[in-house]
Amino acid sequence: MDPKLFRRLPVAGDGSCFFHSLVTIFHIEKKGSIEPVPNIKNKSKELRKKCINWLRKNLNYKVLETGLSIKQEIEDAVMIEGRAAKKSDREAKYTNVNEYLKYMKVTDGYAGQIEIYAIAELYKRNVRVFNKRGSKLNNMGLGYEVNNDGNDIFLFHNFKKNISEGLHHFEPLIPIQLLKEKTDKRTPNKNTRRRSGDRRRTETRKRKDTRRRSETRKRKETRRRRTESRRRSESRRRTESRRRTESRRRKDTRRRTESRRRKK
Repeated sequence: MDPKLFRRLPVAGDGSCFFHSLVTIFHIEKKGSIEPVPNIKNKSKELRKKCINWLRKNLNYKVLETGLSIKQEIEDAVMIEGRAAKKSDREAKYTNVNEYLKYMKVTDGYAGQIEIYAIAELYKRNVRVFNKRGSKLNNMGLGYEVNNDGNDIFLFHNFKKNISEGLHHFEPLIPIQLLKEKTDKRTPNKNTRRRSGDRRRTETRKRKDTRRRSETRKRKETRRRRTESRRRSESRRRTESRRRTESRRRKDTRRRTESRRRKK
């Protein structure tokens, strides 16, 4: 993917870069411009708590791509931490699921794929993570898809094999198109206002034409109904007239017949 499609913004590398990046993205989406996020650390802490609370409540949630539960994913993370601690001759930061959740909630523990699952489900948005290879942004394997509505969250990650985990870092990627759309909505130029006015006038003419056509159809329908009513009335009158004529004829025929009989 072309890096020119995004603005990559810096955030503090204090262990909460994942949550700083998300808070920055949400703030820019709301404001429509790139500006400092007030109280970003407090907001990141609140988002971290919200994320970990979701994980605790959804340990049996099945990850769509792997079929593993959140609990199993955390157990794998616990096992990896145990191996890393043993290799570095230190104590493990967590040794079970509960300790992992506690560690991630109350410290500046580095977030990763497990927390991405939670954020994607909490906000019902795909999370896409890229790193840079050459002149392109490439999907590095992190991320999670929950729908196809296109309202994705984009993150940059500096992952390299020769970088230790403690130096891994997330940063927000802001789509240039988003900034352009927000700017256009806030400060329409003369051409935009003219097009908007033209659209309103066109819509007004369409509504008027629709009303005229509707009124014309109603008048035609009324005339048609009146014509049908007159036709039915004329038909009934002709029918009644024929009946009366036939009745008189039958009566005259009976009278003539009776008169001939009497004469005989």
